[in-house]
Amino acid sequence: MFMGKLLLFFLPVLFVHSLESGLKGPVHRPASTIVTRAFDPKDWLIDEGTARKMMDHYRNCSGGKCREFKKRVMNDDARAYIEQTYTIVSSEVRMARYDDDDVERYRRARNFDASDPRGDVSGFSTTITLYRVMPKSGSLDAPVRTIYADNYTICPPPDNPPCTP
Repeated sequence: MFMGKLLLFFLPVLFVHSLESGLKGPVHRPASTIVTRAFDPKDWLIDEGTARKMMDHYRNCSGGKCREFKKRVMNDDARAYIEQTYTIVSSEVRMARYDDDDVERYRRARNFDASDPRGDVSGFSTTITLYRVMPKSGSLDAPVRTIYADNYTICPPPDNPPCTP
C-alpha cells in the first residue's frame, strides 16, 4: 500500500522532469568541430577509370614527379556517407598516385584554395579505398557494386613547413 502511494507521488515528478530535460535545446559543439563547408560526396568518390589511372600511375610513375606521402588522414565524412547510403560488404586500401588531373578535385574536396601548397599533390602517392557495397534496400539478393573513394588527405605537401594536413 505504501509503495503504491510512493509510486503515485513520484510518477508526476518523473514526468515533469522528463519534459523539462527535453526542452534544453540543441547541444552546441565547440567551434573546432563545426564543419564550415558542406560535405559533397562527388568530391570524394571517384569513378573506376580515375581510380585505375591513379593505381597505374603509382606502379608506373615517370617524369621525375614520384614522391611518397609521410602520413595520411582518413576523411570520416566520406566513410559515414558510404555507410549511410550502402551496406559495406568489404573494403580494400589500394596504393595510387595523383597526377595533374587530380589536383583540382583534391583541392575542392578538402576546401584548399588555389594558392594553398597543401593542394599541390601531383606526383605524390596516396591510398584510395575500394568498397564493395549493396544498396540499403533490405533485399538479400541486391547486386554488389564497386565504389572507389579518394578519402585520405595526405601529407606532404608541402615539404616545408612540417606536415600539417
